[in-house]
Amino acid sequence: MPIKPFLLSTVALLIGIMISLAVVEVGVRSFNLDEQKLPDWEDRPHKYFLHEGVHSLQDQHQALLKSKDTLRIGVIGDSFTFGPYLQVDDTFPSRLERWWNLNKEQQKVEVINYGITGLSTWQEIELVKKALSEDVDMLILAVTLNDPELVNYNPSDNKVNKFGQPIADTWLRREWKTWHLIQDRLENYRSVSKYKNYFHDLWYNNDTYGRFQSSVKEIAELSQQHQVPIVAVIFPTFGFLNDQSYPFFDLHSRAKEAMEAVAIKTLDLFKGYRHIPLDRLTVLPGRDRHPNEIAHRIAAEKIYNWLRHKNILPKKIFAKTVSPNRTSPLFQTNRTRLKIASADAAT
Repeated sequence: MPIKPFLLSTVALLIGIMISLAVVEVGVRSFNLDEQKLPDWEDRPHKYFLHEGVHSLQDQHQALLKSKDTLRIGVIGDSFTFGPYLQVDDTFPSRLERWWNLNKEQQKVEVINYGITGLSTWQEIELVKKALSEDVDMLILAVTLNDPELVNYNPSDNKVNKFGQPIADTWLRREWKTWHLIQDRLENYRSVSKYKNYFHDLWYNNDTYGRFQSSVKEIAELSQQHQVPIVAVIFPTFGFLNDQSYPFFDLHSRAKEAMEAVAIKTLDLFKGYRHIPLDRLTVLPGRDRHPNEIAHRIAAEKIYNWLRHKNILPKKIFAKTVSPNRTSPLFQTNRTRLKIASADAAT
């Protein structure tokens, strides 16, 4: 090929590439695709209201000595049980306590929140011992997918964390938004991959899963020794959409298998959150994945209805009056007052 036509072809190719890149850059800037914008608002409480005289932010207001006419339930867990950024009465243990005290003539029910942020199951053995020493009548063990950890770690959505590396703020990244977008997408892909691998390793590694199994066995033995029934509930992570693309179904199964191996009845809460956008379920969308008030209320409903049919707790503590909806202040079902629903009939 003669030199001149070759140069012209090369120049034309370069011009075409530059025009294409310019078009892409304009598109990226126009549609604001260079970065995910975090909400500029926040709906977390400014102050947290506690019972007078409590000694911890768990707000354990119940008397140390249980009265004879009281049914006491202890909830064991980590931050998902404790409820960071929530008013105390919005956590699922507090909701359960309210709903188990709705009838006029019934036994008083206390639900004590023993949740402590960052604990793994092997550390929760001490919480179980504490609850049993405080004369609980039943235990609820809340399981999250980082429970097999040997060393505490609370994953977050920040770029600088265990699952991702900080992205250098270079001139090229600031000025060339397309490159900014490509870097972010690559880093997000790597972070998600590390996140999935991390949790799968926890549940398939002999050391971590073995420690989880032995801890669950010890907790079950402690409850049997004290003749206190125990159940477990499994929370999903709130880092992925809760639909069929959720990557941790097998981990839920392994958690349930470990529980059932020591005769602990177990409820998987995943279905309660299926198809709900994550921004509706987390305390700080894009920044903190802990469940918010909506997620805690859903958990409480699922646990309440599940336990009602398990014949572990007295039927008399479950609400006798139940309405299928609440859009009007009037009890109406075909123009007649809603009949008092029995606990067995409620769903």
